[in-house]
Amino acid sequence: MRMNSHEPGFTKGHESQRDRNVPPILMEMDRRGFLTAPEVFSDEVKDTILDPEKTADSIKGRKNVFKHVGEKWLKVTYKEENDKITVVTVVDKNK
Repeated sequence: MRMNSHEPGFTKGHESQRDRNVPPILMEMDRRGFLTAPEVFSDEVKDTILDPEKTADSIKGRKNVFKHVGEKWLKVTYKEENDKITVVTVVDKNK
């Protein structure tokens, strides 16, 4: 599934309830109004967060996680707070 403003569970303020064993995942819009790179799918973001190949600390208590998905090298920046995960940015580092 592609992330867009019409997909419940992956837009700002809507919690994902697809997997009860995973904290809700929220998407945060950047100052330009973008959620993520348009070629990245929500399942790829979730898989990157849950099973990263590499993890690094970021600023403001955020985490960066990386994973190869096909020809993409995804970098997902997120923060955990109050039993939820908020995705801040998603970038294909191969672009």
